[in-house]
Amino acid sequence: MATYTPDPRGYELMVLLSPELGDEALESEMQRISDQITQTGAEILRTKSTTPWGRRRLAYQIENHTDAFYVLYSISSQPGSLDPFERELKLNSNVLRYLLIRQEKAEPLEDEPEAAEEPEAEEPSDADPGEVAEDESAETNGADDADEVDSPETEAEPEPEPAEGSDEEQS
Repeated sequence: MATYTPDPRGYELMVLLSPELGDEALESEMQRISDQITQTGAEILRTKSTTPWGRRRLAYQIENHTDAFYVLYSISSQPGSLDPFERELKLNSNVLRYLLIRQEKAEPLEDEPEAAEEPEAEEPSDADPGEVAEDESAETNGADDADEVDSPETEAEPEPEPAEGSDEEQS
């Protein structure tokens, strides 16, 4: 009988490492974490430890540290295979905090998301700039007209006077 093996899922792991680590110790700790990930059978798609991450100030102190090294890993793994790795992260004294989440959708592996957005920004350049300005002004004028016609707040209704025995008159 054939056994069912689920498809690998995408995960993101953010690790906050102790700021007391030197450059060489930081690199060796990152390599140690990477090795632990691959020992579980997972594949590391990307590791980011520099821009925009790197050493950053924490919002609050963690174990008397005010800053930490942020390292982001993108991982592809079978469901449940990262459980032993998480246990090792909890026991690692150089790891201040970590967060392992499952990605809902596979994100592109490109480091520059701006490149994918450029074609969308070029679409309005096909139209005449005068036509675009007229369309925008028509939309705003239409919205202003609707506000003037439908605004019931402009007509003030008189407020009912409180009864003679109410709390407002006694104070």
